[in-house]
Amino acid sequence: MQTHQPSNGSIAGAARLAAMIGLLLALVACAPPPAAPSATAAATATTAAPPEVTATDAPTTTPATVRATRHSPLATPLVLSPDDCPAPVETYRNEVLGIAIPVPAGLTVHEPQYLFSDYGVSLAGAGESAPFQAHWLYQRAPEDLEAIVEEQLAQLADLPTRRAPVVVAGVEGVMLWPVPGEVANTAIYLRVDGRLFRLLYANESLDDAGRCLLAGLSFFPPTQTLAELHLPTDTGVPAVASPVFPTATLPADPTAWATYPTYHNETYGFSFRYPDGRWTVIEPTADNPHRLSLAYHELGIALRIGVARVGEEAELQLYGGRAGEFVPLDEVVFLGEPISASALVYQGVTWSVHYNDTRPIARGDLLFSLGLISNRTIEQGATIPDEVQAETNRIIETFALDGP
Repeated sequence: MQTHQPSNGSIAGAARLAAMIGLLLALVACAPPPAAPSATAAATATTAAPPEVTATDAPTTTPATVRATRHSPLATPLVLSPDDCPAPVETYRNEVLGIAIPVPAGLTVHEPQYLFSDYGVSLAGAGESAPFQAHWLYQRAPEDLEAIVEEQLAQLADLPTRRAPVVVAGVEGVMLWPVPGEVANTAIYLRVDGRLFRLLYANESLDDAGRCLLAGLSFFPPTQTLAELHLPTDTGVPAVASPVFPTATLPADPTAWATYPTYHNETYGFSFRYPDGRWTVIEPTADNPHRLSLAYHELGIALRIGVARVGEEAELQLYGGRAGEFVPLDEVVFLGEPISASALVYQGVTWSVHYNDTRPIARGDLLFSLGLISNRTIEQGATIPDEVQAETNRIIETFALDGP
């Protein structure tokens, strides 16, 4: 077998090649580090970065200049589906609004008798709060939508209110939830044919009932003007003169109040007296057996009364989160013991009075909640006069537990 041995020349060449490689490696090791990019290059890199992501697809770590907040709109609008929705009892059409509303079983349509800063209709049940309202904000322009939404979010900055795009009747708008009011609402703002609409669904979020109601709603060209309705303007003052109230001195004169009717609640065994010429009892309903009201209908005010036995599943909170400042008032005697009272004042107007710091009041094995609340907004003339507050306190002081 033949073998090949390297010659002396090839060995010398290999040695020279190894020396050159070693020299090159030494030069690389001694080279200075690359210089940092210039400010111009950095600015170019920032400009070329991908666009800001939305709250729905934001990465786990975001740059300091990109902040995903609760006010950021979602990337994809919510399109409401009518799937699995029950057929409405009727479809109501309003020729001024140009709107068709499906009316579910148990609800009726209420049209306004006065003209406020907006014009709208509501669906009402046995309770006081309307489950659904549709308003045309005729004093505002459609391009005001975003400004109104931002104003709402600014006012509710301390609350977990969120926004998202939503499509109702083929029109994309903005949905806010929860929005405080008489109750927590879901509010939707829409631009429709040069008009600005606000839809209010009386729930803190959009559940199946709200989805079905909104999915069946439609708009059409109006055939009647607002002026043709000849509605009187509501200034917040009752259409008739207010009755003469008793003096505000407490406690109430028992001889004067002994002539008023007595309401008895047989389920929970309590009663109270009230002036039936000014107040109307609204009984509890099957949907809400723990709440009844005394409605002072001339001014859109109601004394709301929540009641349950200790241990019962019941929502007794009557404060819906309305804006304002609580101002302490004089205490009131309720079932033998004093309770605190506070007026909720907003823009100089008292639009509710809450008792016992809005907390349930324990009396024996019962829990009560009391709130004197205006059903109107500030724009509609919400106010609770001192005389109504005084008479409400008298009513509260007549509460008694029925004997066995």
